[in-house]
Amino acid sequence: MSRPLIIPNCEFQQICPHVFHSSDIKLYENGCARVSKWITDYEKGCPVAITTYFTPDKVEKDAPYHPLYISRYMPFTRLLSELNNQTFSFVSPTKWQDPFERVFYEENLIINNQRYDIRCICATYDYVYNEEAAWNRNDSREDVVRVSFSFQALCDLLEKIATKYCCQFYISIVDYSQSKNNLIKKNTPSYTTIENYIQQMSFKRKAFAYENEMRIFAVFDGSHLHCNDIVFFKLDTKDYANAISFVTLPPMKPINNLPLRINRDFLQEGKNAPMRAILSKKLSSKIILESRLYSKK
Repeated sequence: MSRPLIIPNCEFQQICPHVFHSSDIKLYENGCARVSKWITDYEKGCPVAITTYFTPDKVEKDAPYHPLYISRYMPFTRLLSELNNQTFSFVSPTKWQDPFERVFYEENLIINNQRYDIRCICATYDYVYNEEAAWNRNDSREDVVRVSFSFQALCDLLEKIATKYCCQFYISIVDYSQSKNNLIKKNTPSYTTIENYIQQMSFKRKAFAYENEMRIFAVFDGSHLHCNDIVFFKLDTKDYANAISFVTLPPMKPINNLPLRINRDFLQEGKNAPMRAILSKKLSSKIILESRLYSKK
């Protein structure tokens, strides 16, 4: 028998006039942050979350992991296009490939007689446990780079966009508490607010719980409906580049040949050299890193 889906943790806090983040993100005055990722099945008892803490002065390995950084994995050519055109693109969830996630999207969303139009980008809030899967998640034969923003810089950028384009942004941590059966049923929707709906749009199967995915939703009211699947937000000069904290270039796949394997880091840096040269000009003093996913360093 069908029954309403349980939609937990649908409270959102306002961080900027037009930018809201879910209660799964806790920001502290000292610059620290806490993120909770729900992983248990709400249909079966007490929910449990994995909590990650971020401190502003912690540095690991070669990358500035902290404070809280938000990363987008995207083809290098798309990043270059966005930098050249000063655009920040959000995509319709109809383009999501996983059928168990798309099932919740309603193209003509109406809540309490209010119509909404929604676009989204998917990002990560820390390096995922299965980092190889994150690099390979893009359905692209191109080189994929990781573009990272500090949480505050990203929120400031979103606020500029929201003011210019008359929309609001909701930042939500993906909830991995739903079983496949729950998603297939798409039980009776129980949302009564846009926050309820955003949280429902953040459900994902337990099989992907190794990820640390975050979704950022651009929400327009009924007077700003878009016909195209992609909304390109035009930014002021250098706004996009200035918001970026660092870019990580892609790892080279493992090499079986022993002589080549010994020099794999050198070969990887040589392969990525053209991208590094272009980004160095576009991003001036920004940090450009090499992924050490398969490195022995």
